[in-house]
Amino acid sequence: MIGRIEEQKLLLSLLEEDEPQFVAVFGRRRIGKTYLVREVFQHRFTFQHTGVSNADLFPGTRKRNQLEKFKESLTEAGYNSPEKLKSWNDAFNGLKEVIRHSSERKKAIFKLYTGTKYAIHPTLITVYGLFSNAYAADIQAVITANDLFE
Repeated sequence: MIGRIEEQKLLLSLLEEDEPQFVAVFGRRRIGKTYLVREVFQHRFTFQHTGVSNADLFPGTRKRNQLEKFKESLTEAGYNSPEKLKSWNDAFNGLKEVIRHSSERKKAIFKLYTGTKYAIHPTLITVYGLFSNAYAADIQAVITANDLFE
């Protein structure tokens, strides 16, 4: 990777800290936010998820489709429950299982939500807050990459 030396150092330093870290990578579309994070961490994440833009979903199917996509990401991370996710609480309980079963001492979680058409449901925010408070000690770095609003 050429350039972005300071950004690379900052991201790598997250794994050296004693306390859990959260970083948001923001920038205009198509400038390499996801590439930067994936390359710096060499694609080694305890969990990685890319959300589905609500613009791509039909009204009435958004939550179900978002949960299906989250389940795919959980499965890729080693989650093996045959049950469908019915709620965001189920989704984050699945993520807890992935974290519990990870052998990595310092865990990195990468979430990617691109575009400006995400309607983040208040329930998701509440459940994520409860999850991060309860499991912050088990996660070393949470990295999120988001496009700036244009």
